[in-house]
Amino acid sequence: MKIVERRQAIMRELRDKGRADIVKLAEELNVSSMTIRRDLKLLAENGTVSISQGEAVLSDGTLQEFNMTFKHQINLEEKRRIAKKASEYVKEGESVFLDAGTTVKELAPHLSRFKNINIVTDSLLAANALTRIHDSSRLIMCPGEFREMSMGFFGPLTDEFIRKFKIDVLFLSTEGIDLDGGISLVDVIDGHTKRVLIEQSKKVICLADSCKFGTSYFYRVVPLDKIDVFITDSALDDHVYDEYVQAGHAIVRV
Repeated sequence: MKIVERRQAIMRELRDKGRADIVKLAEELNVSSMTIRRDLKLLAENGTVSISQGEAVLSDGTLQEFNMTFKHQINLEEKRRIAKKASEYVKEGESVFLDAGTTVKELAPHLSRFKNINIVTDSLLAANALTRIHDSSRLIMCPGEFREMSMGFFGPLTDEFIRKFKIDVLFLSTEGIDLDGGISLVDVIDGHTKRVLIEQSKKVICLADSCKFGTSYFYRVVPLDKIDVFITDSALDDHVYDEYVQAGHAIVRV
């Protein structure tokens, strides 16, 4: 089993059950307990999980946040399908903003085929993936305070810079999507920058894999009616899909 597949399996176990026995995980994944401990150490470093007496326990509070290494590996194929679909919402001559997030980052390579668009981003990952855009297009990077957990730039400098622009299409990332809780995140500064982005954008498209639905975190950014379209993967439960659509929200599953 590849490293990515193993770590995805660990994440599924933790998300589904809230805890995982290290020895049992090692047996199921056919690796050593030491290998599992190294994988879990990445999560334990920021308090996402705690490890004691041979067991990893997932934090269930509203401050739970995975680092970008793990987030990038979760549902990667689903994120790529979401990103490919999202590229259909971009037109020549538009200004596009790529928010900091692993799913939005997968959209970046699809933008190289456009000949005349402006791309603005606060994401270091997206900027790195946009080094080969068309000569007639422009890439603009936001200033601000770097946040390693998001691999992006946020804060007052970022907010002030964003207010100078009018964005045609914002591709938004989030941690939580909930009918009552709206769009939510762990970090307040990240959340405030997202709120400014939404205010400056004509159309807001949220890219999120299905595990984000029905979850809420510490900082509420905006209610769901501020989002024009949600693009997610086909694993979103039919009942959940119907519930959101009946509430008036546009959801595309791919």
